[in-house]
Amino acid sequence: MPKRLDRRARPRAPGMTRPGPTDPGHARGEVSLHGVFLALRLPDRSGENVSRPSTGVLIVGEPGIGKSELALDLVSRGHALIADDSPLFRRQDDGSWMGHCPFPLQDFLEVRGLGILDLRRLFGDEAIIQQHRLDLVIRLEDAPNASLSPEERLRGAWREYREAGLVIPALPLSVRGGRNLALLVETAARVHACGTGEGSRYNAVDELSRRLESSISNAQRNPVREAREVRDQDAQNLGKESP
Repeated sequence: MPKRLDRRARPRAPGMTRPGPTDPGHARGEVSLHGVFLALRLPDRSGENVSRPSTGVLIVGEPGIGKSELALDLVSRGHALIADDSPLFRRQDDGSWMGHCPFPLQDFLEVRGLGILDLRRLFGDEAIIQQHRLDLVIRLEDAPNASLSPEERLRGAWREYREAGLVIPALPLSVRGGRNLALLVETAARVHACGTGEGSRYNAVDELSRRLESSISNAQRNPVREAREVRDQDAQNLGKESP
């Protein structure tokens, strides 16, 4: 069972909150999520981009941990920004959550050292998406990979993000060690989109286990003994058929 992201253990970590009276979405009954919300365009197996963003990813984490830099990297790789720091979400009739950015903040991303960037002007209209469904939460953590359990090292450290009726796959990623976070986020989004995450019908670990068991079984077979058994069985069958 995927673990739940425990925000109470990290009181300063950005997470989901209900808008207060002065928040833009309060009057509309929307939910505010603190993080950077992007739409990841995942190419199909032929390498061609799909016609629309396929996975909505919310990146959360402590202030200064690198959310905006990661978002900028993803936009430079062809993905699209929806909202920086203040996406608003409304529950849909099908139970999903659709997120968008308040109008005054659209197009803008704040990156420490660079200031506020107008991504539409820098990267073009394709760098901005007005709204998207929330599919996956990525939490950036300043924690070593050694903290992963043996099971998590094999199947991934997948969690469940639960709040205000929302239950969504979530994945913590360590920022230590100079990791290629943009590639990891893209791959996590692809895993989710392909239905290969924890709890799905297909999991790479299960397929690997099946192949190993098959290899072991084949290695234990004795072709010479099996040939003799077949020959003996054929001889017995011929004896029974003789008058």
